[in-house]
Amino acid sequence: MPLNIFIDYKLINDLQWHTVEMSPEEYFDTSLLEKDEKLIWNSIPEYNHAIEYLDIDLCLLSNTRTRIRIQDSEFLITLTITTTFWNNGQNLIIERIDNALDETKSVMIIQTKLQEDPTVWEIMRFKKKSDVLELEFHTFIRENEDGSQTEKKIFPKEI
Repeated sequence: MPLNIFIDYKLINDLQWHTVEMSPEEYFDTSLLEKDEKLIWNSIPEYNHAIEYLDIDLCLLSNTRTRIRIQDSEFLITLTITTTFWNNGQNLIIERIDNALDETKSVMIIQTKLQEDPTVWEIMRFKKKSDVLELEFHTFIRENEDGSQTEKKIFPKEI
């Protein structure tokens, strides 16, 4: 199998990393595949975050991280997604790095819970270009009492 998938995680005050190896069928959402379509490195995962694959309470990951490593020997690419948690797992930074033979792409997403009642989140997305982070997206999302959300986009400005 050309795909190797690993989830690395480190708990609060733990000195060593723990690694879980997963099959592509366990990691990716196979229900979204077309007939005869193969799983590849950028297929759609079953869950959005590595922690959702593990049976670990988010509060045990405060000030630490999980890392997904996907190695595809057919496409000669390695995808690494590192998530760093703090504030009892409510806030996070996600860094995604795609390493191919001729190119490396890097994206960083910061999600911060600013307040409760109503809950307000700040989300920023950056891409790395020539070793400099450039802001791609910045928004605030408010969770309303009726279950809906209100978004205030800061960047890019809507025209």
